[in-house]
Formats: sequence, C-alpha cells, structure tokens
Amino acid sequence: TTAAPKEALMSIAWQLCLSVPGFADALDSMSFGGIRDKPLADVFQTILVNPLNNLGSDQIRQVVVLDALDECSKSDDVMRKVIRTWKDVMPSWLVLVVSTRPEGEIQRGITNNSLDSKVLELKDEQNFRDIEKHIEHLLCDMKDTVDQKDVASYAKILSERSEGLFIWASFLPETLHRIHEEKQGGVLTLQDISHKDAIPNGLGGMFEEYFARLRNKMGGEDVYQSLLTPIVAAREPLCVEQLTVILNKTKKKTKKIVGDARNLLYQGGDGRVALIHKRMADWLLDDDLSGDLGVDIDDGHTALADYCSSSRDGAFSLRHAVFHLVKSGRHAEAFELLNDFAWVQSAISVGDDEAQRRATIGNLIRDCVELGIYFAPESDTPRFLSKAVHALSYDPNELASQVLARLGHDSKDPLARSLRTPDQPWLKPIRVTLARPRDPLLHVLKGHSYGVNSVAIQGDTIVSGSDDKTVRIWNATSGEEQHVLKGHSGPVNSVAIQGDTIVSGSRDKTVRIWNATSGEEQHVLKEHSGWVNSVTIQGDTVVSGSDDKTVRIWNATSG
Repeated sequence: TTAAPKEALMSIAWQLCLSVPGFADALDSMSFGGIRDKPLADVFQTILVNPLNNLGSDQIRQVVVLDALDECSKSDDVMRKVIRTWKDVMPSWLVLVVSTRPEGEIQRGITNNSLDSKVLELKDEQNFRDIEKHIEHLLCDMKDTVDQKDVASYAKILSERSEGLFIWASFLPETLHRIHEEKQGGVLTLQDISHKDAIPNGLGGMFEEYFARLRNKMGGEDVYQSLLTPIVAAREPLCVEQLTVILNKTKKKTKKIVGDARNLLYQGGDGRVALIHKRMADWLLDDDLSGDLGVDIDDGHTALADYCSSSRDGAFSLRHAVFHLVKSGRHAEAFELLNDFAWVQSAISVGDDEAQRRATIGNLIRDCVELGIYFAPESDTPRFLSKAVHALSYDPNELASQVLARLGHDSKDPLARSLRTPDQPWLKPIRVTLARPRDPLLHVLKGHSYGVNSVAIQGDTIVSGSDDKTVRIWNATSGEEQHVLKGHSGPVNSVAIQGDTIVSGSRDKTVRIWNATSGEEQHVLKEHSGWVNSVTIQGDTVVSGSDDKTVRIWNATSG
C-alpha cells in the first residue's frame, strides 16, 4: 500500500531481497544512517535505485504493485518522487503498476506526466472473472473452513455478490471464519455459502455488518462516534498519540479501541491510523446508506479543531488547523493563526525541501480559496503568501524580509505587527519594494519555458499557450498550475475555453480539443496545411484560422 510511502518502499526492498539474486548483498552495501528521517526521494534512491542499478541486466522480469495511491496523504510526493521517475531510474526488468481511484489531483498527475493508464470498469466481465479467480484462491487457503470439493462453484456464487469490487473479497475470509464458528461443527458447504442471508451482498452489506459489530464491541455509540468522526474528517492518517488526546483516553485504552477496529482500520509502521478504504468514509457519511451507523463529519472537524488548538505547533496542526477551524465554524481562531507571524513562519517551514515547502504553502493557499476566506478582510496573509510563495518555499527564513518589502515598517497589518526579527543575518528592506497583498497584480504564473502567445480565462480557470509546445491550465484565484497539456509538436499560437472544453491551435498545423477538468486530449483536427494562428469556440462549434489562407469550422463533440 502507498498509505505510508516510506514503509511501502521498504516493503518492496524486503520482497526484492527474497526474489532477486544479489539484491540483498547490494542493499547491504548501502548506508542507512537515519533512513526513516530522510525525504522520500532519498529513501527511494538509497534502498531501491542504487542497489538495483548495481545488479546485472539479465534479471527475470518482475512487477511491483503500489496499491491504492488515492489512500496516500502524500500522493503528490509519491507521484513526483517515485512514480514519475521510475521508468528513467530503474532497470527495465522491474516494472511498476499503480492502482488508484481517478481522483482530481491524481488524475491531473497522470495526465501531466503522460503516464500510461487504463480505467477498469466494475461491470466488466474480465473484472468479475478476476475477482472469481481471486476468491477461488482465497477459498483454497481455507481448507479447515470451507469444503474443497467444489471451490470453483463457491467462487462463482461469491463473485456475483461482490458487485465487482475486490475490496469486498478482502472482508470475505473473516466473514467465512465467523460463519464457520457459528455453525459449530463441519466445514462450510455449498448450501451454507449460497444461503441468501449468510454473506452480505455488495460492499454496503459488508460494511453494515462490520460497523454494527464494531459499535457493539466498543460498548456503544459514544466511543464509536468519537473514534470514527475524526478519522473520517482528517485529511491524513492520525497517530495513536493524536487519537489519545482527541478521545481523552489513556494511551493503553486508545490502543485497545484501535485494536477493536483493526478489521476496518489500517495502521502503518509509523503507527498512523486510517480507514482501510475511502469507500468506507463515503458510506459512513451517506445517511441513506449507513443509517444510524453513519457519522457526522462536522463533529470530526470540531474534534480535530480542538486538537489543533491544543497542539498548535505540531506538524499536523500547522498543515490542517486553518481548514478544521473554519470547517467547525471557528473563523476568528483561524484568522488569529493566519495573522500570527510566528505561526505562519512555522507553517511555511513544514517540508524537507523546496518542493515540499511549496506544496505546503500551496495547500494552505488552496484551503483558504476553497474555504472562502482568501479575500476575507480579516487577514491579508493568504494573498501575501500567494505573491511570496516562490521566495518562501526556497527559504522560509525570508518571511520577515518579505513582510517588510510588501507591507512596510509602519503597516498596521497584524502579520507585520507580530513580526519577529530573525536570529541570523537577514536582508531588512527600508521601504516597500514588492507588490502588496492587495495590489492589482494577483499572481505571476511561472511554468512555461518559452514565450507565451495566447491566454484565455473563464471563471477561475486560466488557459495559456506557449512556444514551449504546451497548453497550461491555472487556477486564477490561487495561481496554482493544474494541468500541463502535452501533444502539440510545435509552438501553440492560440487557445480558447468554454465550459469543460479547451481548444488550441499550433504551428504543427493542428487544432486540438482537450477536457479542461481531466486534461485529456479528446480530438486532433488535421486539415490545415499551414500554421494555425487563431481558434475560438461557441457551443459545439470550433472555428480556426490558418496561414493556409482558410478558416475551418469543426464540430467540437465529434471532431
């Protein structure tokens, strides 16, 4: 699993020690000092890239599977540091396969990095055959529980109840063991397994059974809710120490509570806890599906806001305090943090390198945008960070210099009034020399490697076309780059946007149509014999103008 990225890499290394001749010796020659405290990229390089490249190329082809990227709180880091670089730095005989739900950020990463991908449909016949085969293997390993005379028939019946979801099968062994215990004698037969009420249909039925049993095991509603609401509301796994504070229990009691829920929770080597699948959170939050077993996410935000307030300097609080405070209706406390120089200094320093700090600052800005407080008069800090993100991600210690250069010495802004002089030598501006937070210039969008020829805007979406042969999509409020659209073989002369459709025209003589949300290329229109200089779109009609002296009209839907 990628839920704990470093642990996943160590697991891969351990399995390679068992399956690849010479890898264990190559790994022993590496230096592991402080490996768990190193950035993900360094761990990847040390325990996989370096030792593997010391081996010969005559190895048997093997496949590494990273499961559930969407469960990872650092999916962008895994995408950037491991998945994107795998093909370039790893030997060709070791192939990487990643599974994930196609969520927004991950889908953008797949598109922007031109990664090969395939969407698996739940109702696909091959998917059901794969589940059936998987269940058959599970049953073959349960000789003391399940009659082995006709395992294939059992697997077919059970695969139909799975509704096409492999996660359903992960609950199956324990369910069968429980039914076997209740039978009190003899292995389970076809009659036992085919009984309509014996094994729940679909994921909803399985969840209902497991969460009902968990609530009873925990002793009732209060403990059940107090454990699950913060776990569902949290945007990254919670450690036992955090849950101890949130639950107001001793560490021993908290461990027992977590242990009682071990069938529904994943606990990584770092001790952090999360639901084993996001579908569980979706089910718990949907009252129509979960009924009285559901949870109120607002209670979770309140619990996490309380935790962040009591531990405001912890890494979790620095990353998520503003989000949970606003979500729980405590706007004043959120603005108090945003206006506190010391807190902002700590918050923007979270990360091992410039890229991680840029992601941290970008996430804080994005939170403020999504929470509707980016332009709030109570704090200019979100807009200040948008303008200073490049300098501050490079060196967070520049915060004092940036504050004085953008707000001035006599500013009444609370961020400036709470300024703390750095302990080390620093540049102290004597007057305002940089754009103020509220200045008309909101962002400088950097990413293109050559000149920009065309821009278009719709709502919060900006599209740009460049001589670097790419089309880029940006968030107009946060300034964040959302997609890099690659496909043109020449400079992009013109771009247009309408709804979810982007059109681009290029010197490669093509017009291309893209999906603005996913970044996927939908059509390549190739009739022009000269550079395409201008494009526009209205409804289902695309119009293009070219050096070939023609204007062409296209259907945006059919191409």
